[in-house]
Amino acid sequence: MLDNIKNIVRKGVNFLYGRGFNLGTDEEQAPLRRRERAIVFLTSYILALALWFMVNISKDYSFSINMPIEAVGLPANQALSQNLPEEVAVSVNGDWVNITAIFNTPPTITLDVSEERDFELFNEVRNQMNNYPGIRIDKVQPSLVSVSLENQVRKKVPIRLDTDITFQDRYDMVGEPLITPDSVMITGAASQVDVIEEWVVQDLLTIENARTDINETLSLASSNPLVVLSESEVTYSAKVSEFTEGEAIALVRTVGLPRGRSINYFPSSITIKYDIPIEEFADAESRSNSIFEVYVDYQKILTDSTGYVTPDITTNAAGLNIRLRSFQPRTIAYYSIVDEQGN
Repeated sequence: MLDNIKNIVRKGVNFLYGRGFNLGTDEEQAPLRRRERAIVFLTSYILALALWFMVNISKDYSFSINMPIEAVGLPANQALSQNLPEEVAVSVNGDWVNITAIFNTPPTITLDVSEERDFELFNEVRNQMNNYPGIRIDKVQPSLVSVSLENQVRKKVPIRLDTDITFQDRYDMVGEPLITPDSVMITGAASQVDVIEEWVVQDLLTIENARTDINETLSLASSNPLVVLSESEVTYSAKVSEFTEGEAIALVRTVGLPRGRSINYFPSSITIKYDIPIEEFADAESRSNSIFEVYVDYQKILTDSTGYVTPDITTNAAGLNIRLRSFQPRTIAYYSIVDEQGN
């Protein structure tokens, strides 16, 4: 075959030299001769390439093509309990034209999953490839697929979104972040759904040096094709503000004190330092006497043998985002006063 192509090219070149070109004989015509030779060479090359393509396009070729699998006919009240492969690797043999047709757009292999059964994929692929008469199926992997069905169930589970957020100096989050939606409905086979207690968002929300409000949307995709989600996105929102330091003084009191008993403390008050959003600082200062409650449970005193206790602190600051920073002193001395009857 190659010799035939060479003969054809040779005849074409001789024809072009004999019929169409005057190669010239003197030095003034040298550039013209070079140009004519280039044209002859290019024409011969194109002719040879065309002939080679015509010869080889009719040959048979072998390729491995991945064909997608699609499940059809699933009953409305049932679900797949085992995952089907997304693709099947098919080794095909055929001429260049037909191979190219399915290589660029692989056909989809449909499987009827209306009932539990085993599929011999070689037969399924061969039967569904009847529209390509120039293609021969040599091998299919995997060769066997089993369909298992279970009752379909639905379940509502909370969404968990993990974060790695850092803030600029003196900035922090105000209040608790908001996740919307905070739960998702999952649907699938009972064996797949029953073991899921929460839905963890796959992407970690990472933000560095935050100083403005956060409002990020993340994909809520399922990594398990047997479980379907009712939502496709989740939004994480949080208010961010600059914080400043405040200070308050609060008296220590005793809770659970029996009648006739009195406990004195030294010192009788403690100094509390706290952090608060800068826009709330003025309000906190105006309410400094009532923001904190400092107390000691009488049961703590009864079990103490050192003469010193650590008070407990609670906040009473509705509408304020206060964060306790420190208090001094950490421990206070106490002594008991009895009534006149000596109780």
